[in-house]
Amino acid sequence: MYQSSKYDDQEHYAHTEKIFIERMISLRKPEEKKTIRKTVLMTEALSADIDQEARKRGIKANTVMNERLQHRTTDNSPAKVTQFQDYANEAVKLIMKYSEKDAKILERKANKLWKF
Repeated sequence: MYQSSKYDDQEHYAHTEKIFIERMISLRKPEEKKTIRKTVLMTEALSADIDQEARKRGIKANTVMNERLQHRTTDNSPAKVTQFQDYANEAVKLIMKYSEKDAKILERKANKLWKF
């Protein structure tokens, strides 16, 4: 039986997150796609942290900075929401082995969290 490695999980996570971000960008209204250039001063440590996160997730550093600014008061960043959904899907699969009814209830509850 194949067991996924930590590398496989990270690769899957990065791929899932890229898809999520691409969908979010394509769903934006034209006026929301307009951008302006701003210069931000930061420490070398913060810059290195942003660059490292961007490389790890396979996205641009600019995307990481925007996420951090947009989600500074909440943990509901696209990366964490995607990760939560992966955990919810895995939990539903595990519970399904023991109780289809309970799995469906859990799935419904998780899906409600996606509705804004």
